[in-house]
Amino acid sequence: MRDHLLELATAYSAFRAAVFASSEIKAAKSMGMFSRIDLLGLNEDEAGMLTGESFDATNAQGFLDRCAGTLTSYRPHIQILVSAGKQRTFAFAEGVWDYCPAAEVPVVSTAGAG
Repeated sequence: MRDHLLELATAYSAFRAAVFASSEIKAAKSMGMFSRIDLLGLNEDEAGMLTGESFDATNAQGFLDRCAGTLTSYRPHIQILVSAGKQRTFAFAEGVWDYCPAAEVPVVSTAGAG
């Protein structure tokens, strides 16, 4: 179904944003779905499934560069968001990574924080 929606969005020149669960990454790669996505949101586990390695906070740049290399091989101008939990979120566009530290707020509930 998602592949069909991406095809429709492509046919109508719509902006195509997507997220995938870790268990969907392998199928999305094999179906070539990343070539039809403009903005992809991933958490560190999902990005790890994409690259075949675990996120390493001590070497985040290397991990992120490999993630971008994999995705830009499908779509050169893809934009990427990688959330690294309570540490920060990384954003990739036009060949450059940037980051935003997570805001410190009191935790009321972790339901839906996944």
